[in-house]
Amino acid sequence: MRSILLLLVILMSGCGQSEPPVWIEVGESYESVIEKLETVEAESLNGLVGILCSPRCEWYLLPDGTALQMFIQTQSNGEESLYSISLGEAGKGYGDKGVWLQQEKTTFHRYDLRSDLQRNQARAAED
Repeated sequence: MRSILLLLVILMSGCGQSEPPVWIEVGESYESVIEKLETVEAESLNGLVGILCSPRCEWYLLPDGTALQMFIQTQSNGEESLYSISLGEAGKGYGDKGVWLQQEKTTFHRYDLRSDLQRNQARAAED
């Protein structure tokens, strides 16, 4: 009986814990960022967005419906890294070029892909 109670306490202590953050940050390798976006099941919008950017930019829809725009920079050694992280308004997606251009954007040095926009804005304000 004691072992059953102990097992229940152990199992319940893990309940309600959120998953650890998945941070992306400026300067991180492009390959690493893409792996993290796949981890959180972000949807690529690259085939749908027709805005040409230099340096190169890529677009993703995060699980909470917020559009993520990333600028990718190629280093002199040929490696690619994250140059800039911008998000549109929470839950508004990309829509189209007109909708995106009207959204208020927030730029981050680092961003937790598992958290929502408001929590990330609050964290950035504390830094």
